[in-house]
Amino acid sequence: MAGRGSCAKRTFVGCLGCGGILTLLGLFFGAGFIFHEPLHPVFTTIEEGFAVAETNEAGLNLPNGDAPAPKPVRLRLDVEAADLKVRCNAPSEKVEVGGNYDKANFDLDHEVTEHEEYTDYHIRFRPKGGFSRMWSSIDENSQSNSLDIWLPQGLLLALDLHTKLGSVDLELGGLAVSGLDVDHSMGEFELRMNEPNRVAMDRMSLKTSISNATVFDLQNLDFRHGRVESSVGELLISNSGDFQGDMNLDLEMTLGDARLEVPDNVRVEASTRVMIGESRTPSSRDKENTNYVLRINGGVTIGEHQVVYRTRLPELHEASDHKTSDLDLQEAIWDSFLRVDHTKTAIEEYRRISLSDPNQYVLGKEQFIKIGKKLLKEERLNDAVLTFSFAAELYPDYADAYDYLGEAFDLSGETDQALIWYKKSLELEPDNNYTRRKVRRMQEENL
Repeated sequence: MAGRGSCAKRTFVGCLGCGGILTLLGLFFGAGFIFHEPLHPVFTTIEEGFAVAETNEAGLNLPNGDAPAPKPVRLRLDVEAADLKVRCNAPSEKVEVGGNYDKANFDLDHEVTEHEEYTDYHIRFRPKGGFSRMWSSIDENSQSNSLDIWLPQGLLLALDLHTKLGSVDLELGGLAVSGLDVDHSMGEFELRMNEPNRVAMDRMSLKTSISNATVFDLQNLDFRHGRVESSVGELLISNSGDFQGDMNLDLEMTLGDARLEVPDNVRVEASTRVMIGESRTPSSRDKENTNYVLRINGGVTIGEHQVVYRTRLPELHEASDHKTSDLDLQEAIWDSFLRVDHTKTAIEEYRRISLSDPNQYVLGKEQFIKIGKKLLKEERLNDAVLTFSFAAELYPDYADAYDYLGEAFDLSGETDQALIWYKKSLELEPDNNYTRRKVRRMQEENL
């Protein structure tokens, strides 16, 4: 027995020794991985005209008279540590890429693969040295990577988007999106669909993590069953127009607040669970003459889930005078700004509230931008100009306020004013290549 015990003891000690050596080696190499120094950044502007190669068979699947329908396109975007914008106004019949990035530490490449039933376009942006270099090369005071993806009007596609560590801004109006699969983490996320989808969507999945996510005009995606997951952040889903049919939405929040805005002619049937927090859904039993049904299933682990009918929001002056909750006051402000022929009055009321009680100053700068964007989508350009001007007045160092003010003037046909505010935005945010590109195009058109 003693011999066996001694042998076992020696074996145990020997295993501990080997384990200790392996642990030390792991720590040594792990430290080298974690503290890997990035190369000195070398930012390169992506040349205008850089485009994903067209396929040999038929190029992009754009409508072409009476020609047979081309194959669908699957567009995959894998982007790490970059601010991404996707737009539907490419000047050519190609998928174009713009922006600039740190070429010393990141790679940008693309690949086109023909399949029997579809064509696969894959655009990748990733760090050269793995996650350690990506993380080490990020400095909040340094220039950031930016990618602009330009898609031609009428493109039929399924979009798979996998992004992390950067903002995402998608404008899919004008496209025929058959499927949408988004997985985004660590950064602001915004999706807009300013006109109805040109095809019915087969699938819709949106997953965000450590992100404030906003979806405008969800009804225009035209899906029958969708899923939205969010962990650690806030989620706003706005449905401002007519539904195309009944919609079913699975909604899961782990930690944060979820708000859904729906038009008054839609009946809401919600089955939600909240472990710690609150769920607020207006009754639909008394609603008559509803066109379609929005069915919501899911829940919130910690946070708040609310559904809001636009016409049921309180008057701004009533919400303020009666000292309602910040949440109710925010709803009243949104409704007051968005009400037709009421935006100017809303600005005056908001000034009164903020001057009389600074604690009632409840809207942040991003909220004003979201309100202005909704006004743009509704083509209320004068009201959008008033809102963005007010945002610039409240937050004079906020570049986005001037950028969207320029966009509102641009859409109004006042290009001189648009250029003034675009340039003001670039003074505050000189690395905004999307705005710089707009300025360059406008200046060329004016020559």
